[in-house]
Amino acid sequence: MNCDKTDLARAYDLGRGYTTEQLNRWLVVISRSGRRDSFSMILDLGCGTGRYSGALAEHFRTRVIGVDP
Repeated sequence: MNCDKTDLARAYDLGRGYTTEQLNRWLVVISRSGRRDSFSMILDLGCGTGRYSGALAEHFRTRVIGVDP
């Protein structure tokens, strides 16, 4: 199956939705590992559809590389 030619990713994200408040709470928790401006790059390993990659890039003001099989 070629997942790029289906709406599988959209359905996946819709089924695992989160509120802005939940996303912000998650970002605060992972921010405890270092200052927001101390990351030169983030590897989003197992990123799935990449729905958190953009939030990570914006929050930490850095480049994010997403990898998923």
